[in-house]
Amino acid sequence: MPSGQTHDRITLWSLPVVSGLCVTLTKSSDLTLMLSAGFLFGGLMFGPDLDIYSRQFKRWGWLRWIWIPYQKSMRHRSVLSHGLLIGTTLRVVYLAIWIVGLG
Repeated sequence: MPSGQTHDRITLWSLPVVSGLCVTLTKSSDLTLMLSAGFLFGGLMFGPDLDIYSRQFKRWGWLRWIWIPYQKSMRHRSVLSHGLLIGTTLRVVYLAIWIVGLG
């Protein structure tokens, strides 16, 4: 399994490919900018290592406390935290619950 640093590298090296494909397919610089920003934010802030004290966890700064229950409920590198689709979906749903609950 890749480390947090490797997750970041994958995000950064993939960004030009994602941006290039988007601008080629849509011919829209606005859409490409939004998609690229979302891809970068998601890759750096919602990495699968939020289940441990990691770079991604530390990037949340004073808001990192919201990820502590997630860490306590997830086993590191389990399919629920590191599964490509299920892991990402669970992290987004988890954050959405916090946003709705606090909003």
